[in-house]
Amino acid sequence: MATEGWPVPPGLGSGDEEHLLGVVLGDRYRIEHQIGAGGMGLVYKAVHLLIGRNLAIKVLRRRYSQKPEVAKRFAQEARIASSVKHTNVVDIIDYGTTPGGSPYCVMEFLDGRSLAREIAQSGPVAPARAIGIACDMARGLAAAHRAGVIHRDLKPDNVFLVAPSQEAAEQVKLLDFGIAQVVRRKVRLTAVGSIVGTPEYMSPEQARGDDLDARSDLYALGIVLFEALTGRVPLSADSPGGTMSKQVFEHAPRLREVDPRFADFPSLEAAVAKLLAKNRDERPSSALEAAHLIQTAAANDLEPATDQPGHAAQAGWAQPQAPAPAVSEQDIVRRATIMIGSGSVARAHDTELDGPATGSFSAKPGKIEDAAETKDPRKRPSIIIRDGVPSRVAPPRPAPATAVSRTPTPESTQPLGKPSRRGLQSRHLPLVMVALGAAIFAALVTIGFMRWLQRREARGSGVTGSIHGLRSYESSRALARAGRVGPDPTSNPANTHAGPPVEGRTRGSEHTSR
Repeated sequence: MATEGWPVPPGLGSGDEEHLLGVVLGDRYRIEHQIGAGGMGLVYKAVHLLIGRNLAIKVLRRRYSQKPEVAKRFAQEARIASSVKHTNVVDIIDYGTTPGGSPYCVMEFLDGRSLAREIAQSGPVAPARAIGIACDMARGLAAAHRAGVIHRDLKPDNVFLVAPSQEAAEQVKLLDFGIAQVVRRKVRLTAVGSIVGTPEYMSPEQARGDDLDARSDLYALGIVLFEALTGRVPLSADSPGGTMSKQVFEHAPRLREVDPRFADFPSLEAAVAKLLAKNRDERPSSALEAAHLIQTAAANDLEPATDQPGHAAQAGWAQPQAPAPAVSEQDIVRRATIMIGSGSVARAHDTELDGPATGSFSAKPGKIEDAAETKDPRKRPSIIIRDGVPSRVAPPRPAPATAVSRTPTPESTQPLGKPSRRGLQSRHLPLVMVALGAAIFAALVTIGFMRWLQRREARGSGVTGSIHGLRSYESSRALARAGRVGPDPTSNPANTHAGPPVEGRTRGSEHTSR
């Protein structure tokens, strides 16, 4: 990390933060002084006590160090950046905790300024220098992609230009891997289906919430190159949603449409257009291929090489001979991270669960914009859209004639990252209906079974009664018949075998009567 005498922005000082000046961290890093501040972190210049090397130490603010998710993302940024070893990627050296419990990471100290500050201070970059910067960025991206890391937030704020010295020329460093995605990683800190990044530098697939690959970073590389050459981004709107919609549906203008001088640079114009292709299959397949594409364009359009004024000077680009005057903080485009979810918008400096853990260390204090405030077109925030995303971004629509009400709604006052009560009710309604139907069906089955059992018992009792009745009837009939034909067999044992004579007498009597 580096500064060029950057002042600490007002409102972002240490305040009630842990006093670290003169403190030795990890028994070897002595804090010299503060060189930067952001909404979620502070940056100090430190010296290694054993070897005397200047270093930069990034410390998470005290109020965020107690937030587990923020601390995890802070550690993830350090882990990811340290896994990518390349001269064009900032080197993370160490990680630890301050005596007060705030996590910190140690990185190389860089002397220079960001590409965002360079554009704000000097305007568009000369084509030869812009091409060199883009090629270094592509090489750094190639190293990250080989390590399975997709940056997802490549922009001038995260591109650092190390000042040239007698020993080395200007060098480019990629910064801020706070929202980087690790391919094939099992644990994710960002919810599936979320959108993260800066709308002005998002690829179409990133704005749609699709799965990303390395070619998404190449689209952002094309936008950064476009901005370096022209001083403006190719696509933007008044709102993050409008800008994302343009990234999906509108083609970027050609360089010559912004600056007519680029009509003399057809190869460079074609290379930028290829990087900005809406279909990722039409872009270069890798960062190294993108670097080769840009170098080939430079060989065709610049004379005799990319590090010579040549054609660029003839076309009217002034070559800086002396350092440009200092620029105020208000003139630098700052893109503080914000979060969009549950109907509300807030900057990541005020959020707790997602987004880069460090933010921009020279960014302004984040706050929700008021309707009466004038929008600053220079602010291009990174965003995180949570609670799911639509499968397709709607095309831009004309603004309504009537003013939009700013009255808070129940949905807009819900905490970020938590679904609204109405959403929970609609989500659980099908389950309630299924449970109610199952209960009704079980009740009907139970009632039917009880009625069937009652009918069966009633039918069984009726048959038993009929059998007993029949037996009683047959017994009474037998007794009656025995009473007509003779005395009771129980009174005279001798008549036990009197059956046949009785039958004979009966027949004889019947014959006499006839």
